[in-house]
Amino acid sequence: SVVDNGTPKGKPRRYVKVVSSTHHKRISLPLSGISRVSGNIRVVLDEEHKRAFIHVIYDVAPLAAPTGSAVALDWGITEVCTDEDGAHHGEEYGPALTSMTERRNKTGKARNKLYALSKRDAGSKRTKHIARNNLGTKKQQARTRRAKAQLKTISGA
Repeated sequence: SVVDNGTPKGKPRRYVKVVSSTHHKRISLPLSGISRVSGNIRVVLDEEHKRAFIHVIYDVAPLAAPTGSAVALDWGITEVCTDEDGAHHGEEYGPALTSMTERRNKTGKARNKLYALSKRDAGSKRTKHIARNNLGTKKQQARTRRAKAQLKTISGA
């Protein structure tokens, strides 16, 4: 069953009560948002993080019949798409993707060499220095984030 309760600040809080293994006992699971919960639900437990997910099935209204003429698009790798008239959209996508891939491969090769070196001379001062200054992921994640943002900008232009 679904129950709405007020919080001390007056905001509504929704709970789902599910059957437990103890007779006449129910477990209340607080929901993080206010959404429509009805019908069959599935409770998925994540024991590692001590949390539960509730999967709800919604009926979706069928799409309206398409109107107008059909248009063909070819989604590609070197450009975002090509329409039926042969016009290319997002031509700068391919070169940007190529340069990002080449840079990532070059960086990956260098990191692999440093990693192998750190494993070979384990325990030395030089190895500790390499591990501390060259094998982190902070810059790598920032570079990936910037690359994804650039590709998203190109594909949406």
